[in-house]
Amino acid sequence: GTMFSASNLLCLIFLTLTKQTWALKDEEKKLLLEKHNLYRSQVLPSAANMLEMSWDTELESLAENYATNCIWDHNPDRGMTGENLFASINKPLDVEEAMKDWYQEHEDYDFETKECTMGKACGHYTQIVWADSDKIGCGTNFCDTMQGINRPNVFLLVCNYAP
Repeated sequence: GTMFSASNLLCLIFLTLTKQTWALKDEEKKLLLEKHNLYRSQVLPSAANMLEMSWDTELESLAENYATNCIWDHNPDRGMTGENLFASINKPLDVEEAMKDWYQEHEDYDFETKECTMGKACGHYTQIVWADSDKIGCGTNFCDTMQGINRPNVFLLVCNYAP
């Protein structure tokens, strides 16, 4: 009777709390958005059509749901939505570190040819500064194991972009 429902409730609360820990905090969302807009404003030559980004809860849900799969690869069901991934192995996720990591790639991008330096990856950076994208939503998850990364204890950050 009563005992059963109380322990069930506790279990539910516990699950909700543990899941909550991996959700992005409001400060982290704010920081992600601010850094994206800062990096976008620093683009040279400046893009006249560079839109300011705003946080989008639908993209956030898409990112959060995908992060729970713990796969180190892009979401095949994201359609035309842009996506950036960042993995923090054996240490808590630092969104500032993720942004720096993605932004560093600007050194390997040529705005005139609109191409990456031979043999270099710069897709995370170009995603951040894609002029027409004005929406961003990110989600995170802690993965005991992760498909595609042969290491335990990975914090995964997924950011989705539109249009």
